[in-house]
Amino acid sequence: MPAHMSPQKNAKAKAPRGGSRRPWVVPIAIVGVTAAVYLGGVAVFSNVFMPQTRLNGQDVSLMPGADAAALAEGPLSSYSFRVTGNGLDLTVTADKAGLSRDGQAMAAKALAAQGAWTWPLGLAGSRDLEVECPVTADESKLEGLIADAAQAAAEADPGEKDIAFDAASGTYVLSDAALAAHIDAKAAAAHVTEALADMPQAVTLGDESLSGGSELHDALTRLNAYVGATQALTLGGNQAATVDAARIAGWLSQGDDGSVTLDTQAIADWCHGELSDQLDSVGTERTYTRPDGKVVTVSGGIYGWCIDGGALAEQIAAALEAGAAGSIEIPCTSSAVIVNPHGQDWGARYIDVDRTEQHARFYGDDGSIIWESDVVTGQPNKGHDTPAGVWSITSREHGDINLRGPVGDDGEPEWDSHVQYWMGVVGSAVGFHNAPWRSQFGGNIYTWYGSHGCINLSMEKADELYNVIQVGDVCIVHD
Repeated sequence: MPAHMSPQKNAKAKAPRGGSRRPWVVPIAIVGVTAAVYLGGVAVFSNVFMPQTRLNGQDVSLMPGADAAALAEGPLSSYSFRVTGNGLDLTVTADKAGLSRDGQAMAAKALAAQGAWTWPLGLAGSRDLEVECPVTADESKLEGLIADAAQAAAEADPGEKDIAFDAASGTYVLSDAALAAHIDAKAAAAHVTEALADMPQAVTLGDESLSGGSELHDALTRLNAYVGATQALTLGGNQAATVDAARIAGWLSQGDDGSVTLDTQAIADWCHGELSDQLDSVGTERTYTRPDGKVVTVSGGIYGWCIDGGALAEQIAAALEAGAAGSIEIPCTSSAVIVNPHGQDWGARYIDVDRTEQHARFYGDDGSIIWESDVVTGQPNKGHDTPAGVWSITSREHGDINLRGPVGDDGEPEWDSHVQYWMGVVGSAVGFHNAPWRSQFGGNIYTWYGSHGCINLSMEKADELYNVIQVGDVCIVHD
C-alpha cells in the first residue's frame, strides 16, 4: 500500500473541528459590554442628576441639567424686593432692575460636582449639592430707579428741617428728605446688587450710599456733640437734677449756613427759673412733723437751699461747649443739711419756737429735748410779731448787753434795755434774750404785753440755752 495511503495519516487529517476554538473571545466581549454600559452612564450622568440628589435644597433626582437650570431661573419672574433707608422706600421688580440668573452655569457646575465618572458608586448613596447661582442686576437700570426715587423723596416735604432732634434716641438725625438728597445712586445700586445674591425681601441703605453734604454732616456732628454732653447735677452730694439731651436740644439753634449756637441766656433762665423753683427752699413753705407729733407748716426765714443760678449756668455752658458728659455740684449762696423740697431740710438738732403755744423746745441730734421753756414772743396787734420762718442762730453773747429800739422824733430810742444774754435769730434785730422786767412767761401774755419781736426768757432759762446753743443752729418760728 502506498505510503500516503497509510491509515494513521488519514486519521490525523480528519480530526474534529471543535478542537480549533479560541478561549479568550468571551472575556473580551464581556469587557466590551461593561465598558459600553459604564461610558453610557458617564454620558448620562454628565447631563442628568443621579438619583437621591438635592441641589441647593431642591430635589433634582434624575433631572436633566437644562431642567435644573430652568428651575433656578424661574423664580426671578415673580421676584421683587424693597429698597429702604436714607429716606427711600422703593419696591423694585426683577424686570425693572434687569435681574438675571445663570442657571445653566450653575447646573453645569453641579453636574461636574456630582462626579459622572464615579456614577456606579454614586448610585448607592445620596448627595446634597450646594452651588451658587447669584442674581445679577443691570446696575444702570437700578441706578436710574434709585436716582428717580431719591429725587422724589428729597422734594416730598420742602418745609421739613434737614436736621431734627429725635427724642427716642436722644440724638439729632438727618431728615428723610435730607438723606435722600445726598444719596449716591451709583454707590447705592452697587450695594443693592451685592445684596441680591441671597434674594432678600428688602435691602437697607446705610452710610455707604451717602455722599456730599459736608456742611450738613458737620452741623449734625456738632449738634450731637452738644446733646451727648449730658450733666448730672448734684446738691449736697446727692443727684438733684439732670441736664439731659432733650433739654440741651432746647438750648441749641441752627443757622442757614450750618452754624450751631448754644443759647447761654436760655441756660441762665432755666437755672434761675425752673431749677431754682425746684430746689430753692429759703423762704418757701415747708411742712415737717415735730418729735411730739405736731405737724407744722412754716414759710419765711433765710435758712435753706438757694442755688447760684448764674454760676451754675456758666458751668453748664462750659461743659456743653467741651462736649463731655459729667456731673456738676450745684453752687449755692445758701445751703441746708439735706435736700428735701417742701419738707424738713435741716437735721434733727433745731430749736422750735411755737408762737401759739408760747413755748420753745430745743431738740438734740437724737431728737430728744435738750432744753425747753415758756417764752413771750412779739405782740402781734402792735405789728411786732416775732417773724415766722426757718432761721439760724447768728450770734451768741453774754454780759451787759444794751438793746435799743429805733430812734423816735425826739431823737431818743423807743426803748433802751439791758440784758445779760443774747442769741440772735434774725440778724441782730430779733433774738432770744433774758427779760429782767418780766416775772411770768407763756400763756397769752404776748397778746397784750408782748415783746417788740424778740423771744423773751427768764434769766435761768436764758442761761441754760446759752450753754447749749451754737451759732448756726436752726431755729424755726411758727404758729
